[in-house]
Amino acid sequence: MYPQELIDKILDYLHDSPSALKACSLVSRKFYPRTRVHLFREAGCDDPKSARIFDIARDSPELLQCIKHVELRCLDFFLPKHQTASVDFLHSLSSPVTLSLWDDSERGDDIALVNYTKKDYVGWGSVLPMFLSSAPYGAIARLELTSPPMEHLSRVPRYRSLPS
Repeated sequence: MYPQELIDKILDYLHDSPSALKACSLVSRKFYPRTRVHLFREAGCDDPKSARIFDIARDSPELLQCIKHVELRCLDFFLPKHQTASVDFLHSLSSPVTLSLWDDSERGDDIALVNYTKKDYVGWGSVLPMFLSSAPYGAIARLELTSPPMEHLSRVPRYRSLPS
């Protein structure tokens, strides 16, 4: 068998090919740890009602150390009924991650409008204050906010310092 360093280098070369990494992980137990690093680097979810992402901490806690980027593509993750699970998941990560939050509710397509009525609309103005008051700051190395409509950002309260 080849030295582990050489195996790791080969698997690193395949970092952008999930199908190749999955196949390699089945070849040998020596390949398995390094393929996990690449396969589970990013974790994302569109809908908190079917969020298998939260099951990782319970079912496979050893995978938490591989996650470096969490992408939540719906602001519903920070509604009161889902916020605890979202924050608990971020706290369970073993190292700080990049957290990407997407606001797709203003797109106007059927996917975005499925969960929204005017009274249920969740926008940046309602999510950011809730998130800032309970955010697991130690778990987040970088926060990315994607596609916020400018009129929603203008309604976000201004914070001079982070809540304690």
